[in-house]
Amino acid sequence: MKKLQKKMSMFVALGLLALMSVGCGITEVVVVVAGDNNVQMYATNLQVQVLDVNGVIASDETLPVSEFAFPATLSITPSGDESASFRVHVRAIFPDGGPDMGPQELRSTRGTSFVAGESLRLDIPLFSRCRGVVCDVGQYCAANAQCVTDEVDPNSLPAWTGSL
Repeated sequence: MKKLQKKMSMFVALGLLALMSVGCGITEVVVVVAGDNNVQMYATNLQVQVLDVNGVIASDETLPVSEFAFPATLSITPSGDESASFRVHVRAIFPDGGPDMGPQELRSTRGTSFVAGESLRLDIPLFSRCRGVVCDVGQYCAANAQCVTDEVDPNSLPAWTGSL
């Protein structure tokens, strides 16, 4: 119970931080991970890794899906250079076999950069039809189950308004 309270407190704190930062000139990207109905119903864990420009893992968090509601949000701030590039890897983990006996995980990635003084939103949807689709490095599986580039121009990202 204490572990759950600690995790929930962390997410509440992250949420409050994200809300307080709206319009304050804070450099951040709020990652919004959404899943279709099958992902929401059958995934057991969600792993989010943030890698810096050198591919070094800056953050790695895995949580049971039962501890949060989709869409999940995570605020990322730069540790130095306010225009640094980074990559986000998201992995939804399914129980053995799952409802369709398909692959036990679903992955999606995005690469982008911070924009100094801006609070931006980066959406990473998870599509259950992409289970088993393996894309090359630098690509992710889109809604049509086709691999497309995972690079996102930071200037194309919408402002984070503090709500979904």
